[in-house]
Amino acid sequence: MQKVNKEIYSITGNFVTVVEDHIQQSYGTLYIREGIICAIETTDTPRTQDIDCIRNQCSFSITLSDDDIIYPGLIDLHTHYQYNMLPIWKRPQETPWDNRFEWRNHSTYIQAIPTLEKKISENWNRMLPSGKNTMGDLFLFFSELQAIAGGTTVLQEPSVSNPSIEPQPASYCYSFAEDTHSHLLIRSTGNAKDLGINISADDQIFSIVDFFTPIPREKTMNVTPHISTQDWQIQVNTKYQDFLSKLQSAPKNYNAYLVHVAEGRSGNLRPDNLNVDAYTAKEFEQLKTDMEKKMAKNKKGLPDNFHFAIIHGCGINLSMKNHYDFLKNNGIGLIWSPVSNLLLYDDTPAFYENIINNDITLSIGSDWSPSGSKYVWDEGKFAYKYLESRSKSMHIMSDIFKMMTINPAKTLGSKKIGCITPGAFADLFIISKPKLNCEAATIQRNDSEACLTPLFRGTDAQTKLVIIGGHVIYGEETYFKQFDIPYQKLPSDEHSAFHKVVYVPEELEIDLEKDTQALDEILTDSGTIRSKFLAADDIEYRENIVSLRRKFIGELQLDVLPSTNNTLRLGSKNALIHTKTGQKIKKGENLISYFLTSQHLHLKEVIAETENTLLLTFDAIPNAGDCVLLLEENLCSTMEKSNPYALVFTFTGFWSEW
Repeated sequence: MQKVNKEIYSITGNFVTVVEDHIQQSYGTLYIREGIICAIETTDTPRTQDIDCIRNQCSFSITLSDDDIIYPGLIDLHTHYQYNMLPIWKRPQETPWDNRFEWRNHSTYIQAIPTLEKKISENWNRMLPSGKNTMGDLFLFFSELQAIAGGTTVLQEPSVSNPSIEPQPASYCYSFAEDTHSHLLIRSTGNAKDLGINISADDQIFSIVDFFTPIPREKTMNVTPHISTQDWQIQVNTKYQDFLSKLQSAPKNYNAYLVHVAEGRSGNLRPDNLNVDAYTAKEFEQLKTDMEKKMAKNKKGLPDNFHFAIIHGCGINLSMKNHYDFLKNNGIGLIWSPVSNLLLYDDTPAFYENIINNDITLSIGSDWSPSGSKYVWDEGKFAYKYLESRSKSMHIMSDIFKMMTINPAKTLGSKKIGCITPGAFADLFIISKPKLNCEAATIQRNDSEACLTPLFRGTDAQTKLVIIGGHVIYGEETYFKQFDIPYQKLPSDEHSAFHKVVYVPEELEIDLEKDTQALDEILTDSGTIRSKFLAADDIEYRENIVSLRRKFIGELQLDVLPSTNNTLRLGSKNALIHTKTGQKIKKGENLISYFLTSQHLHLKEVIAETENTLLLTFDAIPNAGDCVLLLEENLCSTMEKSNPYALVFTFTGFWSEW
């Protein structure tokens, strides 16, 4: 385990944070001591004796390049860790589901996810590729690594559906607080000390709560949508009763709840004139009615120290005054997962479009890999494109940035996360700006949002460094050497992560390359493939996101391959076309630096392999790990193993149509 660094070190570069609800970019130096940002020095701040004293105590410094930018670590308030190494699960029928209980109890889902999960666990216990690590350790580590590679520094605590892979409390788990074992590398939403909240033994954070299930259960099994769920009744669990008791007593203690309620068809986007699913609406109405009854004595609504947020909430209609006022007056937050909603239900609530003056706190969550985003960064990028097509707001980018940083921090009641300010945790997400002309890109934004453009145009191939609690956890190898921290390289099949490494607690006895290969073998025998750690390398995942974008947002533009003077785009078969001149690119011409390398690639030949793949060959190609295509998500690239001078581009549609 990394020891707490009691020495002061500094990072100098461009950084972005939220100041008084406004996005602000500055250039300066962050001073970090014992996991806390102890001071910030910028060109706009006057010199002080305190800063001079801190500077003199610095043990070492890092100076970033002008192409690097520091963001606060991102916060993901909704995920299911144990599934995040599994690939996309596609619904077995074209017709979307009505609510979550339909697909969760459907035989195709049970076979594809829980049964596969059990098979992995059984085979792993038999193989045990590494020393003593359990399947639970590996699932949790893989999920955290994937999240951290996408800039996440706070993750919803593990929710366990299969006890056979439940991670056990262990002294070697990475700990930001002495008494936590919720996560291995990353902060947990379920641990108050992880969030910088001082609470007593009587205070609690309920980070994953399920209040309701339908009865009778048999009605939810192997149904074929659409069905009427009007006669489905609600069964409440004991956690719900405990929650209502706390409300009635108007607790003085700190309490926080992230509650999974009303997930299903919202009636917002459906062209078939289907309104909100009846059972989904019923869950929210029951919650609303019961809470209002219990809080009748407390005319001010929820106590200030009671933090409550609804995950999904697809049964909520913010255009209805009674729904809106219930949330606003009680300070109830919303956690929105549009990717998962759209993949499962072809629908998602119009939360953003209906919130006025930010008086309801909206955050986003990635949900899970089988039908969601890899991590909250990707969820935010999708949400930006989705809302850009539906909202006239000029602040969409800023608002989504807040949904990944200060909004979830507010939802949890923490002032230590989601920001870059003195006294906050040193949780930092550093990326290199994408090698494309961001100013010329067709992005709707105002000038104050220019500093966010790299975040919304970049990919995880550009993640340079992730620091959690002052500790270097993931990033480029050179920084680990500078900090003298042990690390392991990401598996060799993660081409975009060629220079990326991760800190692995020695006590875990995880061999990342060896264990990944063992897991791949188990999954291959089961007829499936592992979800890649990086979105940049996961073709199936990216194709799925692109398909979703085309379905709900519209056609994508391909003119994002920059050169020094013109933009390149894919044109008719066997050719690359200059958008400006309309002429074909000839052999020997430069396809200039749309890779993470300064070397120019001289085109040798363009070969149409199939209707949706294209093979380009070059006179020479630099190291495979540097060949990361920086494009929209509509295009993926892989190295052609049989030809060291070739790249294969895979399209989600027929590339000749563009």
